[in-house]
Amino acid sequence: MSEASYAPAPRCKPCHAKAYEVWRKSAHARAANAIGACTAQVSRFSTL
Repeated sequence: MSEASYAPAPRCKPCHAKAYEVWRKSAHARAANAIGACTAQVSRFSTL
């Protein structure tokens, strides 16, 4: 299934507010962020 087949996460919030808030505060919510959004974390490992 392609990424385009999934609704964006905020669309789930009106019906699933509690689950959405748990997800939003988790690392899973940031798993698909662009690498540029995590530059500080990436730089910690760039010299290994």
